[in-house]
Amino acid sequence: MDSFVNQDISPELNYSINIEREFLDPFVTTLLPVMVMVCLLYACIVSMAYTPYGDLRNNITAVVFTILLAHYSIREHLQIDEVVYFEIFYFLLYFLASIFMFIAHKYYKAQATRGNAKLYKKIAGIWFWPVLTTLIFMTTISTYY
Repeated sequence: MDSFVNQDISPELNYSINIEREFLDPFVTTLLPVMVMVCLLYACIVSMAYTPYGDLRNNITAVVFTILLAHYSIREHLQIDEVVYFEIFYFLLYFLASIFMFIAHKYYKAQATRGNAKLYKKIAGIWFWPVLTTLIFMTTISTYY
């Protein structure tokens, strides 16, 4: 069309896309189970001195099994081949449960042999939160920097 007025101006096409993210649903489905399992693990740690060894071992095994099921649920939901940042929390919980079982074993062994069980009781009471927060911080730094 030779008579078109804006012939040397090329047309522009603009898109506007609005993305909104729902915060509550992912929070409840992913972060809340981890927080509950951390609290359950800490409850096992606090009750160590008042619980027989067999019951404590069963409680820790139940918590680890719950962590395993929640981890499997996340893996099934994501359907990817690589490890994502949020999965590292589950590995940290496995690690913390293993450390606690070691401390509990030493505590009950020292208690049975009339050793220094108070030392292990004190260690069990104060190590959890500093170790957990330090590991989360180091993981976050190594993942994102």
